[in-house]
Amino acid sequence: MYSVRINWIVDKVLERSQEIANFEVDKVNPSFDAKYIDQPVMIVHGLKDERISHRYGKEIFNNLKSLNKKWYPIKNGNHNNLSQVGGSKLDSSIIQFFTEFLKN
Repeated sequence: MYSVRINWIVDKVLERSQEIANFEVDKVNPSFDAKYIDQPVMIVHGLKDERISHRYGKEIFNNLKSLNKKWYPIKNGNHNNLSQVGGSKLDSSIIQFFTEFLKN
């Protein structure tokens, strides 16, 4: 809103997260680590994401150990507008995914 950079907030959050969870941010590799996740996972990714390529999101999805997973691409979604672009269809898909998960 005022063009004030807030990177310091992100840095502090990551620093504190490392302390709480006892890990190093720079050593996290989501694509590799996905191989250890066997819980249900739904990945929602904008196909026009300018920060993280949807190809990387799909790679993470493909590497998930979980058999209960869903890939949900949003055609005109970018990094910050998935809820707005996905709208009620996205909402319904998320509810359906978790409803199925809770049945099991």
